[in-house]
Amino acid sequence: MHRLRRIHRGFNQAELLARAVARHRRWPLLQPLRRTRHTRPQSALPPSDRLTNLQNATACQPVDLTGHAVYLIDDVKTTGTTLNTAARLLRDAGSPLVHAAVLAIADPTGQRFQTITPPAPPTAPNP
Repeated sequence: MHRLRRIHRGFNQAELLARAVARHRRWPLLQPLRRTRHTRPQSALPPSDRLTNLQNATACQPVDLTGHAVYLIDDVKTTGTTLNTAARLLRDAGSPLVHAAVLAIADPTGQRFQTITPPAPPTAPNP
C-alpha cells in the first residue's frame, strides 16, 4: 500500500493480517515489497486496466530469498493481478515458492457467489 493511501485509511489491513499470521505461526515477518508510486485502487478499474495500473508501481527492496518459501498475505483478491505482480517480484528476489493467502475473494462478475451444491457422497455397495 502506498504511504498516501495508508495515511488516508489510517491502517494497512493486509499488513495487520500478515502480522497476525506471523505471530500465530511464529514466523518472521518480512515486508520487502514497497509501492513506489500512488496508483488508482485496483477495485475501481476494469480487469483489463489493472496490470497497466500496477506497472512500475511496486518494487522489492534488496533481499536474498534464495531457498526460502514465502507466504504472501493480502486482504482481498479480485482478479489476482496484484498478487501475481507481488509474487513475480518475490521470485525475482530468489524465492523458489510463493504461497498466497487472502482473507476474501471479491465478486467482480456480480455472480453473488452462487451456492454450489457438492455432489452426494457415494453410497457403499450392498453385499
